[in-house]
Amino acid sequence: MIRHGDCLDESLYPTDPVDLILFDPPFPPKKQQYTQIWSDPHNPLESIVTPTPKEYPQWWDRLCHLLQLKLKDSGWFVVKSDDYGSKIIFPITSQYFDYLGDVIWNKINIGLGYYLRKQHEVLSVYRPKKPKNTYWARKMRKGVPKVGWHGASKERSFGSVLSILKIKNGILGQQFQQHINQSPVKLWYPFLKWMCPQKGSVLDPCAGIGSVGIACKQMGRKYHGIEIDQEYVDVGNTRIKKASNQTLESFHTVSNDRR
Repeated sequence: MIRHGDCLDESLYPTDPVDLILFDPPFPPKKQQYTQIWSDPHNPLESIVTPTPKEYPQWWDRLCHLLQLKLKDSGWFVVKSDDYGSKIIFPITSQYFDYLGDVIWNKINIGLGYYLRKQHEVLSVYRPKKPKNTYWARKMRKGVPKVGWHGASKERSFGSVLSILKIKNGILGQQFQQHINQSPVKLWYPFLKWMCPQKGSVLDPCAGIGSVGIACKQMGRKYHGIEIDQEYVDVGNTRIKKASNQTLESFHTVSNDRR
């Protein structure tokens, strides 16, 4: 379920630490005119509130400070951004979490613009800065280092490129976009499968219209969402409620899925 409020409001967060923080925050803006409220006059839901370029680093620092307190020592932290945004948030996020690497979302269709037209976004993967309490460290102390750093293994891994057709707001898209930065639900499947145990808990502090929440419901994970826009909260909770509650543990390999 998605709760209405500011992601910096600690009272909205679950009491117990979660297994996975998985979210798609507003991207760091490049220009002043695209900040605060970015809207489409033809669709009242096509809007998003974003901190200004000067405010964004401070906002992100406060959010990371709060989120590190809400993640288990064995948990995972995954945040989606574009290549520009990942460069802005990386030095701040690295103060609170250990960086493991990036997963590239290949959206298949080329984006708008000139010169380098974007066809991808970046999902950066982090772990808590508490190696002495990790699964790997405990195994090392017992003398049985059967897995790599932070508990990774070949059985708990997937490729670093996910090719999934993006949701477009137009007649050529697979389905109509209800959020200005809406992601396909299947994008979140591999992260939920490999980074969160069955019936584990997931925190999404920038929930939007609940795509992560739908994936959690389908994968049998507990979902905690927070969203500042009441319209998005209503749409998101409706989508989650209507989504199938049939547990989805097996799915097609998404790295080459173009459907």
